[in-house]
Formats: sequence, structure tokens, C-alpha cells
Amino acid sequence: MLLQLFFDGGPEFLAAVMIWPAQIRAARALLGLSQAQLAERAEVGLATVQRVERADEGIRGTARSLLKLQLTLEELGVVFIAKDDGAGYGVRLRTPRDEGDMTGS
Repeated sequence: MLLQLFFDGGPEFLAAVMIWPAQIRAARALLGLSQAQLAERAEVGLATVQRVERADEGIRGTARSLLKLQLTLEELGVVFIAKDDGAGYGVRLRTPRDEGDMTGS
């Protein structure tokens, strides 16, 4: 099930979380993190990570917790890839060029 939640952190900040539980599992695996390590880094409970990752539909978790997970994974170098006409959703690791390195062409 697609997680499409909104978190309003104030008038200056509104972010949309549009990721699948499988993307969170895959992102964590790419980084070599355990569920406990991700929970600690994202400052959420281990049970929250477990609940989010095993969800097939009817996702359980607060928008704030889901946003914390997504932002933590992104800060660690994960890029969430949206589904398009040619391929499904996914994840990949950010490259130096993704971070604004202008040395490549």
C-alpha cells in the first residue's frame, strides 16, 4: 500500500511522504542497517519500524514517524524513486553528482 501522508511542521514546512513499505525495507538493506539501528537514527520506536515494514495495506504509524523514517534514510543517501510508465517504484543510493558535484558530465 502506498503511504501518502502529510506532515505539517509549521507554516514554513509541508512535506509529502509517498513511499511504499517495501521501499523502506529495501533502503534499509542498501544501507546495511538493522531495524533497531534505523529506529535509533530516526528517533522512533523499534515497533514502529517493524509495523511500517510489514504493512501490506492499512499502514499503521503516525505521519510524523513515517516522515522521520523517510528523512533519515534520505539523509543517509537513499533516493526514493517514484513509479512511472516504464518502471515501478524503487530506491537507489545517491551518487556524489546527485549531491551537487559538478565535476562529472
